[in-house]
Amino acid sequence: MSAGVVTAFEGPTGLSFARKSPRCAVSSAEDATVVLYDFSSNSFENLHEFEHPSNEVALSDNGELLASSGDDGSIIVWNASTGEKLFDIDLGGAQIFALEFLSDNKLVAATEFGAIYGWEL
Repeated sequence: MSAGVVTAFEGPTGLSFARKSPRCAVSSAEDATVVLYDFSSNSFENLHEFEHPSNEVALSDNGELLASSGDDGSIIVWNASTGEKLFDIDLGGAQIFALEFLSDNKLVAATEFGAIYGWEL
């Protein structure tokens, strides 16, 4: 088994793999970016630059939806295939410590205040 560096990111803070897709997402607090990587084509795309550091990322099981959270308590949901921003979720400034898809369309987030939120997208 061999390993190699696919690409380098500044200060990665989040990593998520789609269970049924060759995609992964990486967030970086250092340069406030979210990057979507595709293993099948060995390519990556910078989907968004936050105004504040990016903390967490989550990919749906099928790799079609990407959720990313900023240090300011915002969540952005993206179409991972097109890079189109679908909508924003504002949690009122609470820092998001965990972000995860439970299925292809159910997203959950946990905040610094111990609150857990869920959405059916």
